Amino acid sequence: MDRTLSLVQTSDQPDSLAQANLVALLRAGGAAREQGARQLYRLYARKLKASFQYRYRLPAAVSEDLVQETLMRAVEKIDTFRDGRFDAWLWRIGYRLMIDEYRATPASVSMDASGRDGDSPEQRLHTLVDTHAVDPALHDCVLRALEEFQRDEPAYADILDRIAVDGWDTATIAQFRDSKEGAARQYVSEGRQRLCEYLQPCLELAARLTSHQTQGSV
Repeated sequence: MDRTLSLVQTSDQPDSLAQANLVALLRAGGAAREQGARQLYRLYARKLKASFQYRYRLPAAVSEDLVQETLMRAVEKIDTFRDGRFDAWLWRIGYRLMIDEYRATPASVSMDASGRDGDSPEQRLHTLVDTHAVDPALHDCVLRALEEFQRDEPAYADILDRIAVDGWDTATIAQFRDSKEGAARQYVSEGRQRLCEYLQPCLELAARLTSHQTQGSV
């Protein structure tokens, strides 16, 4: 029997060992890869759809399509996964696809940011996404900013990933960091502020693009 077929089954809340087992299954090929693909869907489809539909306010049908495409792309590109959190890597694939979808069909994809803090990273991302249809250079700017933030601030990036992907609340973060909830809130605030700093050049680019578009329409 292929050794990978005997790997421990992942749970509904995958830890680092479970994620490593899942990656091994997906890389194995054959029946093991099919098993891994089923586990991938079971573990992450609901979380991804919730992020697309409720965090980024995308229509349900668009969210479902993005989930399917994200998971298929992850299986296809599994050999490009390196060290780090698998779910964060998976979300970056989904985010790229979400931006590409918006650029392709901006009229049918509403990025509603109502009720959000106007200076939060989420609101800034919404602002940037609204300009993606204007110029693809902004697409590269955002992805580069996110990758640089992940590289330079891995601890902050890890916590923000867990909030975005896993839906962690302040109490969970406090328990994870072995701190009080007030300290956890402060830590998240600092991480979001740092992310905003990385996104700032893209906001400036978006403002220039918007200005040029407005001038051209006069």
